[in-house]
Amino acid sequence: MGGLPIKSGDKFGALTALERTHKISRSGRKRSHWICACDCGVENTVDSGNLRNGNTRWCSDCASHWKSKHKSTHGQSGPSKRSKAYNTWAHMKQRTMNPQNSRFSDYGGRGIDMSPDWADSFEAFYADMGDPPSKLHQIDRIDNNAGYWPKNCQWATLTEQGNNKRSNIVLSHLGKTQTLAEWSRELGINYEAAKQRYYKYPDAPDVVLSVEKLSCGPTYKVEGTAYDSLSKVAKVYGMSVSGCHARFNSDTYPSWVKVQGRKPP
Repeated sequence: MGGLPIKSGDKFGALTALERTHKISRSGRKRSHWICACDCGVENTVDSGNLRNGNTRWCSDCASHWKSKHKSTHGQSGPSKRSKAYNTWAHMKQRTMNPQNSRFSDYGGRGIDMSPDWADSFEAFYADMGDPPSKLHQIDRIDNNAGYWPKNCQWATLTEQGNNKRSNIVLSHLGKTQTLAEWSRELGINYEAAKQRYYKYPDAPDVVLSVEKLSCGPTYKVEGTAYDSLSKVAKVYGMSVSGCHARFNSDTYPSWVKVQGRKPP
């Protein structure tokens, strides 16, 4: 079976892997298993895949005891009524603990872990987090490089989560620090234009967040009217671009003035 290799001594919940063995499935295939010792002292033979993805974390006796004590009490995991909180918890386990999960590389694969108390018990997760405030709220990690732990998790909307992405551009300006998206909404500036400014002038937040159009090219003024390109002047006056260019560079037409654009610091 694929996935990360299991070594003798590896711990999976209450189980410790002791010795690798094999079993023949009903289809006749040879499947990898491990003889594991539970914390209670009982030994069980467990499918390797179930160890990797977290489906088996106790011996059968301890699992039955845990289910009778906990799982039937919260009433949120029934096949027809799994709550949003329960689904969130189940998906967190999969993407942090199951190498076969399609999103594992972005979570468990890069070191994002899960509180052992939460991993072992939905009730522990639910006691700390409760229900999401609305259908729009999802689990969010405050520090995007840390794991799913009580002090690092909150319920947040997609907009709030967007402000916490690793790819966000964060700018400090006038004593305030926000993501570029937040600055764009607050100042009413175009986000894509501001992002291009940032790539050109990453150390000049006043330029990036300027509400004025930033132009490093020249402005062309004719009779006091400003144009941002020679082609616009040519169109207005029915001339060729080269003819307009000649006038702006000639002393014969003093009302035709080329003004060099503002250069950022």
